[in-house]
Amino acid sequence: ISAALGERLREKHQLQVRILPAEVMPGQVHRLDLHARQLQLSEMLPGAARRFQIARQVGQLEMRDGIETLVAGANLASADARDAFREHIADYLAGALLLPYRRFLRACEATGYDLAVLQRRFAVSFDQVAQRLTTLGRVGERGLPFFMAVIDRAGRMTSFTAGGSGAIYLLEGARWPAWVPFAAFERPGTVLTQAVSFAEGEAAARHWFTITRTVDGDGVMCAGRRAVVLGIEARFAGDLAHARGVSLDRLDAVPLGVPCGRCGRAECLTPAPARIASALPRPRIGV
Repeated sequence: ISAALGERLREKHQLQVRILPAEVMPGQVHRLDLHARQLQLSEMLPGAARRFQIARQVGQLEMRDGIETLVAGANLASADARDAFREHIADYLAGALLLPYRRFLRACEATGYDLAVLQRRFAVSFDQVAQRLTTLGRVGERGLPFFMAVIDRAGRMTSFTAGGSGAIYLLEGARWPAWVPFAAFERPGTVLTQAVSFAEGEAAARHWFTITRTVDGDGVMCAGRRAVVLGIEARFAGDLAHARGVSLDRLDAVPLGVPCGRCGRAECLTPAPARIASALPRPRIGV
């Protein structure tokens, strides 16, 4: 598909794809040079990321009017919000080109949503598969309802996509040291699974099955290693390839409770920074 997308850029948009040395593109992964008629990509990008950027550019060029219609219809108040929405749509288009809906859904169902197989079959990365799984909500052709979260090395949840899961998360303070994503950095590249239960706001605790793996950054733009988490309600996880050998009995789930930043338990032995900070005496102004 990489060759086909590159050919599409060349024939329809008179653009060539060129891979440039990292020192020529400091702090950048891609650049559209209309003067040279080139889509320039950093050599630091791995193959899956290069294909994603090419697909993204094709989508932006060929769906420009549709993108602007969606942005205008969103009635966003600020230019920054509109720009962020454009970027989100461009990412969605790239995923849709690389992972065509029906073909991808059939592959998911045939493999039990085996992420390694899906990566190989569609020549994409773990995080690209994960993101696409949150978008399978077409009426009459729905996939399983996954959420996706990204957690950085400092334990911060930097992004969250609810998909069709109905999950509700607070990005600020949503840290559970017993949750397996926080141990994923000790086993980079390994797929880890865990059944957990935790409360969301005032609602009763829900039972989830989660799949985690670290992915590496591209070496530029401060993109370091991060943990990508897929989650689905345990009642839907019985046929998942990754759930084989894992108990989906609610009684065996790891109870996470509320995030550390909102937990007032003094007897917990986990040295959560938010709790430690709250226990320290506040400085007296002017002293």
